[in-house]
Amino acid sequence: VDGDMRITRLAQVVGGASCACALMSLAQPSTANAAARMDATTAEWKMKTSDVLWPKVSSILGKLMFAKEPEIPEWENKLMHTHGLQRRDEMSRMAKSSADGCLMMHPPRIYVHAPVSASDIEVSSAVSATATSEQDSQTTFAVWHFGNDAVGHPGVVHGGAISMAIDESCGFAFFALDRGLGFTAYLHVNYRQPLPAGTPILVTVKPKKIDGRKVTLEALVTDGGSKVYADGEALFVQPRTASKL
Repeated sequence: VDGDMRITRLAQVVGGASCACALMSLAQPSTANAAARMDATTAEWKMKTSDVLWPKVSSILGKLMFAKEPEIPEWENKLMHTHGLQRRDEMSRMAKSSADGCLMMHPPRIYVHAPVSASDIEVSSAVSATATSEQDSQTTFAVWHFGNDAVGHPGVVHGGAISMAIDESCGFAFFALDRGLGFTAYLHVNYRQPLPAGTPILVTVKPKKIDGRKVTLEALVTDGGSKVYADGEALFVQPRTASKL
């Protein structure tokens, strides 16, 4: 605005009011042109909204009217019958409504062991055979299933969605340790290959190291078998006191 005013004043000094009006008409689009562009943008926005909105609405209504249990992959059936595992979906903070069939096919299904004390997990950089065995017995599993709204490239799940699944799954594993409240302080993800939308995945998390208030966890994202989509590591930190939150 200040720049336009300076141009106007200069034009008035050099060429009079008519010159100033001519310059301003070149510098700014006419009201009619601006209104036309706004109408075109609004129409395009409405068209895109309709294209996106109605599939979501129909998907949500379909799930409400014809609700059914999601199909369980064969590898998950085997996981469900593993000795010592408990299904604890209530650990997830994901709202049930988020599983509208577009972003997520269903909320994550979580399988954990009984809580383990910090003394049972590695407390130094050296990993003994006993510690490794204990880690394996305290593995947490989470099954995720992203839909078409979670894509980055067409048909490929966005890397941010994968990192969120790893972060959340590490959170499940942290809470399974029964250590109270904790927050993600560090998250590192390696993407190994594209994850097709609509593919159920298994996020396997093991506690790696506990050092005071710090808990390090390792995560692996697979198709439930040998195909690896991503892996990562997270550091969770317990607050010094709950009153500081």
